[in-house]
Amino acid sequence: MLLLGFHFSPLKVVFDRARSFTTRLLTTDCLTKKLAYIMRVIFPLVLVLFALPSVAVAQYNSGFQIEYFFGNVPNIRAEAMGKADAAVGGSGSSLYFNPAGIAPIVNQEVTFSTSAPYYFLRGSDFVFLSYARRINDRFVGSLSVNRLAIGPTTFNVTIEGVRFPLDKPWSMGTTLTLAGRVIEGLDVGVNLNLFRLKFFDDVGKFTGFLADVGALYTRPLAADLGQTRFLRFGASINRIVGSSIKYESPTGLSETNVFPMLARIGGSYLKTMTIQIPGAGEAPFQMLVTSELYGILNNGYGTGVRIGGEALFYDVVAIRLGAYSESVDDGGVETNFDRARDLTYGFGLIVPLAKMTERRLPFNLHFDYVSLHPAERSELPYWRISPYMRGFGFRLAWVERAVGS
Repeated sequence: MLLLGFHFSPLKVVFDRARSFTTRLLTTDCLTKKLAYIMRVIFPLVLVLFALPSVAVAQYNSGFQIEYFFGNVPNIRAEAMGKADAAVGGSGSSLYFNPAGIAPIVNQEVTFSTSAPYYFLRGSDFVFLSYARRINDRFVGSLSVNRLAIGPTTFNVTIEGVRFPLDKPWSMGTTLTLAGRVIEGLDVGVNLNLFRLKFFDDVGKFTGFLADVGALYTRPLAADLGQTRFLRFGASINRIVGSSIKYESPTGLSETNVFPMLARIGGSYLKTMTIQIPGAGEAPFQMLVTSELYGILNNGYGTGVRIGGEALFYDVVAIRLGAYSESVDDGGVETNFDRARDLTYGFGLIVPLAKMTERRLPFNLHFDYVSLHPAERSELPYWRISPYMRGFGFRLAWVERAVGS
């Protein structure tokens, strides 16, 4: 149960003023009325939620199925850049980090990614599929699904103090996302998530309903001729609504666990220019640097920093590098570390199909790859022999702005 510790009356005044302000902003001639109504409600809520000085929430148990929430990230590009994307956005899988991250999408996108194995779980795999489309000049919508299958495992789950062995557990999430521009440069977004978890063959699926909110602000900077520069700031809270999930054992015992509430805040800087490459002449070049702070609001662990960067040559080849460091629960074991840290790296290719086919194919194909070794969390050597988790991402991105937007 989500417990909010605040007095209602002052927030009601903030909510009413924000709603009135947003209503004036969204009054346009041909704006879709239903979407405008949604954003008149969502934006004030975002303002209130981010303005809360303190929120008392039920405690998340750091050992509760952490692999379902943090083990796999659908954005392979972000994985290679230190797992940072709260202030980057621009793809269908950005909604995982920040619901407002889909707002920069120009037309429409189809995104697919997969990663396997989940380190020691050699029979596991994760898949993500999304479709995002610009609705009009203000709004972008998206529908996405993801599934994590653990495969054969020796995992156990403890329910009411009794341990039950798991066979082939899996989880599946379905997310509906809406993001839109409320003022010049500022986009807000919301995810509505249906989460399903399957532990036992002879027991039904466990279901939870969750919501995420986020904001993304883009500020263009002055640049020389032929250059583009801008700063982008992002913030989000995952699982702000829908705090727990209840599941049962084959013997009828049941237990409720709280979902982790994850907050992110970050910034990024992007610059495009033309550079001289010896022996090759001039070439387009793009540089991206990003960083973010994040933490689990209802747990004493999981607080950390992520930094990353990307260099894109000829608008085709991307090289990525990043690093992250976060506090972890050592479980009271002396040989375990209380902090996990590692370097990340990967690359990407953009096949300019639109240019190659003279727009007969109106989209470009993006391919991303990352190979990650788990951060060492113990002095024991078994972390060093863990297999790498390899991720592959594919994205079809339409290059021209949608008609009528």
